[in-house]
Amino acid sequence: MKALKIAASDSAFDCFQTSREVIPLNQTDYTDVAVAVLSVEDVMGPSLYQPVLPTVRLTGCERAHPFRP
Repeated sequence: MKALKIAASDSAFDCFQTSREVIPLNQTDYTDVAVAVLSVEDVMGPSLYQPVLPTVRLTGCERAHPFRP
């Protein structure tokens, strides 16, 4: 089985270490990633990545892990 990648925003890209391949958040359609990593600034402030949040909500993940701004 092929290991899924980690998609990270520009501001979160260097905030963690992993053995998995890390790709820019804006270069994935989310079919090849295990997780999308965003910073607090990405979620709370004006960001190019805010369209990710409605996508996460559509997956049903919010029921298991509610997002509370």
